[in-house]
This record gives sequence, C-alpha cells and structure tokens, in this order.
Amino acid sequence: AGMVAEVDDSRFGLMKQPGIPMKLRGTPGAIQGRAPRLGEHTEQVLGQLDAAASSASTPARAGGPQSAAPVEDVMGALQGVRVLDLCIVLAGPACGRTLGEFGADVIKINDAARPVDMEGSLDVNRCKRSILLDLKSEQGREVFWRLVDNTDVIVENNRKGSLARLGLSYEDVKKRKPDIIYASLNTYGYDGPWSERPGWEQMAQAVSGIEVRRGGRDGAPLMFHYPVNDYGTGLLGAYAVALALLERNRTGEGQSVDCGLALTACLLQSPYFLDYPGFQRDEPEGLGVRGYSALSRLYRAADSWLYLHCPEEADWRNLTGLPEFTALAGDPRYGTAASRSDHDGELEGEMGRIFSLKTRQQWVSQLNAAGVSAIENVAMPDLRDDPHVRRAGLVLTREHPGRGRADQVGTTARLSGTPMRLGRPAPVLGAETHEILWQAGYTDGEIAVLKAAGVVSGP
Repeated sequence: AGMVAEVDDSRFGLMKQPGIPMKLRGTPGAIQGRAPRLGEHTEQVLGQLDAAASSASTPARAGGPQSAAPVEDVMGALQGVRVLDLCIVLAGPACGRTLGEFGADVIKINDAARPVDMEGSLDVNRCKRSILLDLKSEQGREVFWRLVDNTDVIVENNRKGSLARLGLSYEDVKKRKPDIIYASLNTYGYDGPWSERPGWEQMAQAVSGIEVRRGGRDGAPLMFHYPVNDYGTGLLGAYAVALALLERNRTGEGQSVDCGLALTACLLQSPYFLDYPGFQRDEPEGLGVRGYSALSRLYRAADSWLYLHCPEEADWRNLTGLPEFTALAGDPRYGTAASRSDHDGELEGEMGRIFSLKTRQQWVSQLNAAGVSAIENVAMPDLRDDPHVRRAGLVLTREHPGRGRADQVGTTARLSGTPMRLGRPAPVLGAETHEILWQAGYTDGEIAVLKAAGVVSGP
C-alpha cells in the first residue's frame, strides 16, 4: 500500500523509510531521492542563483507569480472555494474544518438518521454550514447533484466503495464535473489488501506499532489516549486538497486524493520506521519513560513536575555553575559526556534528589536565568487558563448555539496575508438547510416539498 518504501541511501544503502502518506491520483507524489550528503548540492544551488540573477532584469508578466493578490483574496487563502463535507467522526470533519479556517465555504451534509457526538461536533464542525440530507433516497441524491454543480471539493471518509454503491463515487462525480477535487480519508489507505476494511483510531495505532511502543516491547501494548492519527489525517487531507487545487489552477484538471490513518501513523513515527542492515533500535519506550537521558527528562520538584533539557557541554557547564549542582562537576563519573552516558542512571538519581529540594517554579526561574532550558509540565486546565496562551489566541471561549460558552482551540498556523479564521461556531444540525437549498436554486415551495418528503431536515 506504499506505507513503507525502500530508499538507496548514500551511507546505509538500501533501507526502509516511511512512504508518502497522502495520494494525489492525478499528480502523485514520489520520493524524489535519498537524503543528501552535507553540502552535496552547494555548487548546483549557487549556479542556480547565478542563473536567476542574470534573468532578474526580465519584467514579470501581469498576473504572474509576482503579481499582488487581489483584494478579495485577503480574507482567506481558500476564499471562493466551496466544499461539500460528507464526513463523520474526526479525521474527515477535521479536514473540512481546516479548509474552512482558511476561507473555504464548507457545507456539512449530515444524515438525520445518524446520531452525532455534539461535543465532538463543537470541535471539528466549526466554520461550516449544515444541511440534513438523505443521500440514500433518489430525491436526496438529486439535491446532492445540484450542490455539486457549484462545488470545488468533496471530502468523504466512508468505507471504500460505499459511495460508489450510491452512484456518488469520484468516477461518478467526475462525469458531471470533471474539475472536481474529491478527497477520501479512511483507516488503511486506498491501496493494498486492507483498503476496504473498516477501522478507526485505535486500529490504526495497533497496526502501526504505536501501542507496542507505548507499552514497551517487553510489556503489554497500550493504547495512546489521544486521536493523533485522526487529526493528523485531517490535516494531511487538507494539505492534499490544497495541492490539488494548486494543480487545478495550473492545468484546469481535477483529481481524487486520499489518505489514511495508518499512513499518517507511519509519518508521525518516521524515525522509528528507518531500517537498514546492522541498525539496532534503542530509543526509550514504555510507560516508565520520562525522557531520553538524565539531562533531558522530566523531574519531580518539591510540588510538581518540570522538563529539563541540557544536551550540550555548554548547558552542562551552566547547570553545574549553580550552587546546588556544583558537586556534580567535580565527580569523575560525570567529567565528560561519554562518562555521563555510562553513568546515566546514577546521574539521574543525583539530580532527582536535588530537584526535590525546591518548587517547580523556583527551579524553572533559576535554570532559565542560568541559560539552562527548563519548562513547567502542566495539565490541560492549566494550559487553557494560562493568560499568555489566551493572548496568543491558541485557546479561546465563545458562544455556541444550544451549548452556551465553550472553550476550544483557536488559531494555530499563521499566514500574514491570508490569516486563518475561526469562522462560525459549529452549527446546529440542519440549521442552514433552507439557506443552502435556496442558494442552489430551489424555491421555497420546492424546499417545503423536500422537507415534507423527509429528504431534507432543518428549520
């Protein structure tokens, strides 16, 4: 399925590496080559600079890459792009949310017969308008096709083949709208023998080694209590859609794109997928892991936990310059980086005893002032209420229809010219049904007939 690839490395020879986690079917990505040796392309890059300088006097054509963005594009990088979001649960809706945050008009199509996790909806369905539509009915599919006529992107995360049975696959949509971008997200990707299997976050974790790493190779595997692959796949799906839109702007051609949770899990564990003859894996793993060494790990202070990162010799000198750690500098076991590594467990014990003598905040202030990296280890409520986090816009509180005031993640990626926007709060299911149908050309009378037939729902 392409989750793992072989690359002929300049140093290690033929070795295993993660494959490409998202697939653009019209313009597929490829591993363009091995990692370069340091400085390998210096002359080539400098030669290209010389070539660019010699042509710098050629004026750019109007509308070319150097032209200013039109004023109407300032509100969002994807302003003017319309998306139909047919997704459920997390990965697919996170893809639609991300597209909406950067300006796309995202219409969320829900099935009134399917229960919805409203708390989860607050998170992944902001920036969207909602319509309740029965795609299993002939009339419902007629509405869908009317919406497709003015749509740029479709995002779905049904099992492979399920929408084809309704006549709504990429090939079906392409016949009516050749330039459509059709994004599909699932658990195991769309290539290989597992592509039609059902699955979700924990199954992707199980099949990709995450749960073994969490439990430790000598212990029982344990699930990771965060849907990292769901959210990661949503982001990769949005990235793939953006690339496909870029290609369509260049050629006028649409295409299907797809990704899966298990492929995302490979990407997020890239260093652990590398393999070549003679390589021995020794990274820390399991529930007892608190860090990578005595000088890069979690320590418990008198009241709570902090993380110390002291990787370089200069950091060690700064640390042992503090009165509490001075004795360590004179201990022959810790005189060099190599000897500290040989006596890592003993050094960890010594430092743990020292850190227990003061509070976390006292240590963080003292260490940072001395040029040693240290940071408080906090719980989620502490982060949510931190005034610095609030001022940065990472977490915010706002009103949600039917839910009142609720905290949620704010802006993350920052674009100076076309910034990410929060958009509208997650809608009440079907709240914009009438508005969406009216914009698709339906009259009030036709909408009333569709509602009476149970094809659509909403106020």
